Order: sequence, then structure tokens, then C-alpha cells
Amino acid sequence: MGQGDDWYRNERWDPDEEKDFLRRVGRARSDFNKAEALRIKAVYLIASRDPLRIRGAMALLERALTEFPAHVERANCHALLGQGHDALGEMDSAIQSYLRALKLEKTTRSSGAWPGLARAVILRKRSDLYPELLDALADHESEAALPGDKFVLHAARAVVAFEKGDWLKAGRNAAAALGWAETRDSGMSKHKDLGLVSPDDPLIPRLRNLLEDPRVTEAIA
Repeated sequence: MGQGDDWYRNERWDPDEEKDFLRRVGRARSDFNKAEALRIKAVYLIASRDPLRIRGAMALLERALTEFPAHVERANCHALLGQGHDALGEMDSAIQSYLRALKLEKTTRSSGAWPGLARAVILRKRSDLYPELLDALADHESEAALPGDKFVLHAARAVVAFEKGDWLKAGRNAAAALGWAETRDSGMSKHKDLGLVSPDDPLIPRLRNLLEDPRVTEAIA
């Protein structure tokens, strides 16, 4: 699409905007263009953090998957659905979407689903999914470039190790995660605040409590 694509690269969403957007989608040159417009619009709507817009985004993603399965980035769509469910507090649905995305990655490029899966599994205390989580972390460790991703990577490994009784590994990963949480520079010259960890991240107090556990303290001393 290229020029004049501002009609789908925005957060606008109400009944009139939806009607106009879908009309434009219908007039797009190819099924690929239609699928991309649906997916990219969903990205903007999810980023708004507004529940109504997020619901709209999820409907667009489902439409893309249903109507244009051969032309849409399916893994990425499921990862985005996971983000939508996550933002709405629907953690179990988020986990299922992230798992679908990771499964589809076997035949396509990375969807970026692994940090969402890691966070959701740990926050929901889904120990039944630890094997899948550890596999995802191992497969995608090289993608953890930003502080937030490195924080989640180490935080997840710390929690899993702690629950398995590996106090040393738990302590080392928790300390590494908290170190990344304190980082205020992404390392990117033009986007220094990109991918930083919020001071209010719910994983931070959990990691601090983990580090204060006597068994962990003794192991890393």
C-alpha cells in the first residue's frame, strides 16, 4: 500500500471509523493488502490500551485469520491476540494465543510471543507450562535485545528455578532481572527509553522476595 496508508496506521475507532475502515479494506488491491491493513490497524488499536479499541483489534485479527489465512502473518496475529487478551486481563486466553503463535513459528519467522508467554505463565503460576516456557526461552534468548525482554527472560528463569529448588540459579537470574529493571537506557541512540521496565512491574516485588529467601541468600553468598 505505501503512500496514503494513514487510514489504517492510527488509533481511531468508533462505529463510523470502523465502517470507513472496512470499506477501504474491501477496496484494497489484493488479499495480501487487505490482510496487512487488518493486522496493522490491530497493532495500533492494541497499543492504545483502550478496552473498546482492543476488542475492535481482536475482531480484526480474527477476521484476517478467517478470511485471509494464506496471506496474513498467522503467528504474529496470534501473538497480537495474546497481547489483546493480556491487556484485558484475560490471562488464560492470552497464554493460549501465545502458545499458538509459538507453534506456528516453526514454519515462519518469530512472532515476538515469547515475552508475553513468559510473563503470563509466571503471573498465573502455570507450573504445568514450565516445560513449554523454558523451551521458548531457550529458542528465543538471542532475541532479547531490549532491557524489558532481558528482564522477562531472567525473571521467568528465576521463578522456575526457585520452584524447582535450584536456589543458586534462582538467585543469579533474579539479580540479573532486577539489574535490567533498573536500566534507564535502552542502548539505542535514537530511542533511549524503548523497552524499559516499568518501576511498577508486578514481577519486581516477587523477585525481591525471592532474593530475600534464606535458601537463595545462602546459595549466592
